[in-house]
Amino acid sequence: MKATPRIRHATAPRSETAGAAGPTAALALLAAALLLASPASAPARGRPLPGTALDVSVSTTYDALGRPAAVVHVRVPHRGLVFTREGEGYVAILQAAVVAERDGRRVGGGFAEAAARVAAYEATRSEERLACDVTAVLDGEGPVRLELTARVRGTDRVWRTDLRFDPGAGSGVPWYFAGFDWNVPASAQGLASAADTLRAAVTLVRLPGRDGAAPPAATSLVFRVTDAGGDERVVGREALPAAAADTLRRRLETPSQSLPFGPLRLDVSLETDGGRRLDLAPGRDLVNLRVDWRDDAAWRLHVDWLDGILDGDARRALAALPVAGRPEAWRAVWAARPAGEPPDEATHLMRIVEADRRFGQFGRGALSDRGRIHIQRGPPDSVEAQGMDLSYPGQWEVWYYRRAGVLYRFYDAYGLGDFRLYDTAPY
Repeated sequence: MKATPRIRHATAPRSETAGAAGPTAALALLAAALLLASPASAPARGRPLPGTALDVSVSTTYDALGRPAAVVHVRVPHRGLVFTREGEGYVAILQAAVVAERDGRRVGGGFAEAAARVAAYEATRSEERLACDVTAVLDGEGPVRLELTARVRGTDRVWRTDLRFDPGAGSGVPWYFAGFDWNVPASAQGLASAADTLRAAVTLVRLPGRDGAAPPAATSLVFRVTDAGGDERVVGREALPAAAADTLRRRLETPSQSLPFGPLRLDVSLETDGGRRLDLAPGRDLVNLRVDWRDDAAWRLHVDWLDGILDGDARRALAALPVAGRPEAWRAVWAARPAGEPPDEATHLMRIVEADRRFGQFGRGALSDRGRIHIQRGPPDSVEAQGMDLSYPGQWEVWYYRRAGVLYRFYDAYGLGDFRLYDTAPY
């Protein structure tokens, strides 16, 4: 006889993350002092922070006079935050304070906070990251020690670490970052739903020369893309002219077909021949929804994920197509869909990305049982779950799709999060 799970209720997963930048330097220092004065329950030193969810990096920015400031980029996945109820959903607010010291004297700092809001409890345990960037304005010249304190507001979840920052590290770079724009609007589901080519533009301003200073180093503008697995590739590199106007605008254009499928991060830096590197801005996140027709293994996976849209015979015929016939056949699949019948192509591909992100604890999330159901039907209308107790082993999740009148039961035998499809039934 099949066991009947005892369950508790949670709403369907939808996620929204919002960030807010810090105030002026004076207010920032005051807020930083207040945050640093609070007791910490989980101090940590060094970068990166082993055993914690915190991801920290530092880049350099310059004002119009060429004076440097440190930008501390703090990233925490939702699973590392503490969420509280807010109306029908959940909210977590991350506060970050930076104090800069040189020779034991405070020479600057900054403060910022950012909020993550989600509709479902499941989304609070996801790998989606909340970003909080703190600009630390500095007085004087020379290396500084940056003391970072990050706290989930209203809780005792606190991280602390020290960072070393040398404002002069970018002194050999004769340019500073003045602006960035690209063709991936926030409203777009992904790159392929907005455009077939990634286009980005960077504006640079030449730093004022100093009397007696050495000639500026030969510098290149470098665009890098990093995929979800951490693999990095250079997608654009351009040597900047030694003799140029005070303001330069440089563009990157790369076809989406040449980029990996799924979540990507675009980073832009200035690099000299002498090995100095100046990161211009925090990574820009995007999602590439372009299917790679040339990769046989990837093509077969994408065809398999059309289960529920095409029957088995149609999928087998599609999978067997040579590379040259794949783009037209893929477009024909979506052109043949009845008008208004979900999902459309972009929604279907975003479900694959979401499945990878939410259910990837034991391999690729889109290949898991929960991932496959998510791709076929989208997020459930509601989820009921029960953890392990003494009366029976394992834990359960039940997904309800009210409009379709069907439910799916998933069972995790060992309480590790490895849920397998147990059965499905009408309701």
